[in-house]
Amino acid sequence: MSDRNRIDVHQHVVPPFWADALPAHGGDPSGWGSPTWSPEGAIAFMDSLEIETGVLSLTAPGVQGWNGQAKRDMARQVNEYVAGLVAKWPTRFGNFATLPLPDVDGTLAEIGHAFDTLKADGVVLLSNYGGVYLAIRPSNPSGQNSTAAARSCSSTRRSPRSMRYPGCPARCSTIRSIRRARPSSSCSTA
Repeated sequence: MSDRNRIDVHQHVVPPFWADALPAHGGDPSGWGSPTWSPEGAIAFMDSLEIETGVLSLTAPGVQGWNGQAKRDMARQVNEYVAGLVAKWPTRFGNFATLPLPDVDGTLAEIGHAFDTLKADGVVLLSNYGGVYLAIRPSNPSGQNSTAAARSCSSTRRSPRSMRYPGCPARCSTIRSIRRARPSSSCSTA
């Protein structure tokens, strides 16, 4: 293998407990279903493409089918699972933490746990939650959280809609200003 210096920042993890529970929590609205996933398989895939590190994030639909405390608990379980993978293979995996949005209090608690305890590399945000697209405004407490202000986030599309949905670019125009307002942070979209 040649000099491996690639970092894949859009690599999905499919924890077995999450995949097993997903059908009872609305399933995958995309209809794609959950692929079989293992850390060893992910590493073999990365090796075949000369990727040194894959930053893991939970695949869509995330924890959206869960409600209340169950949503918080599943996000925490996923984050603990991925942190365990990072601990076992620290040069091969990174961690974008899962958040129980739109539960603001649960999200703020999980941000604190993910960064302070699990040492996550960032968080993953779906493009929308219940059809409400990302538009973090100054009045949104999760946008004000100082713990997350200088961290990385990764935003990924979530079916059924795209950013071309009528009116979405206008409602989400603040995303660019967040990046300007927080120059030490980074955000990738896919």
